[in-house]
Amino acid sequence: MSRRLIVGLLIVAAFVLLKGAVRATAVETSSGISGLALEVVLLVMDFSVLTLAFELALRRGVTHRNALLLATGAGALVSVLFSCLAVGVIHPRAPELNLTLGRHPEYLTVALRYLLGFSRNLALWMLAFVYPILAADAERRRAEASELRRQSEIAQLRASLEPHFLLNTFNTIAGLVTKDPDEARRLLACLGALFDDISEHEDEWQTLDREVHWLQRYAEILEARHRGVLSFEWNIDEATRSFKLPRLLLQPLLENAVKHGALRRDGDGRVTVRSTRVQNKTGEDYVVCSINDNGPGLPEQVRPGAKGLDIVRRRLKLHLPNSRLTVDSSAQGVHVLVEIPELRP
Repeated sequence: MSRRLIVGLLIVAAFVLLKGAVRATAVETSSGISGLALEVVLLVMDFSVLTLAFELALRRGVTHRNALLLATGAGALVSVLFSCLAVGVIHPRAPELNLTLGRHPEYLTVALRYLLGFSRNLALWMLAFVYPILAADAERRRAEASELRRQSEIAQLRASLEPHFLLNTFNTIAGLVTKDPDEARRLLACLGALFDDISEHEDEWQTLDREVHWLQRYAEILEARHRGVLSFEWNIDEATRSFKLPRLLLQPLLENAVKHGALRRDGDGRVTVRSTRVQNKTGEDYVVCSINDNGPGLPEQVRPGAKGLDIVRRRLKLHLPNSRLTVDSSAQGVHVLVEIPELRP
């Protein structure tokens, strides 16, 4: 039995007990079955009709809203039919049952009373059974939307990485085939490993150690393409290598530092990647990753189409709400800092 069904049954049971407690304090005047028993019978009937109609509608692919409307219509129709049956058939033969709630019943009056009771039972049924279903469905939709956004971010990152990077790298390798065959083979191996890793879909998360390993391959190719004018420095704290972060989170930051920072220097472009482990005031462990370049700094107006920082911000907001991204720009370069909390199971 599902948890939603158990909760719904508990709500119904609490309602029936509350009604029983209220009626127990009053004087029972009916000569037939008690008013409480009649209400329980109508409650069971309404719930059965509503649930059956709702489930049948959902199985036929009807939306939740339309299924609810169909179930409400079916329940109201059954209540009216039952009121007509009570007045025209049951009351003349067994008036002691008091199913018409009066000695001289009229079809319209009894139907309105039954519809009033049905509306109350409908509200209780929606609270006990429908609301949990709709809440679970909304949560599922939010999870699906998050997954779609995640896939979109990865697809956008891959799309921005592959075409120009691949073309320029092949041009570099082609120029090295005759001049330096060993270097050309090394770059081909590096490129193959790079794209083999980026094409994996096994897990959205990876350790910082694997992220840095990928970035170093990426940097090797960039250094080969811009030999003599671009260099990298790596200062990775061993205590941070086991921290987990979203795959390729730092790649857009490294790419920005190269394209819009280091390569805009005259022959001595440099990019430094660091990581350290820190603790905040509450004792939580964080890894702080910094990517610095010695370029001229960011322009006052960011160029159209610059999406690297925006991609990183959105992914951090989606996956690590407690993280932080800060950018400090000056004439001596750009300093980007990413603070990532430890991912706990």
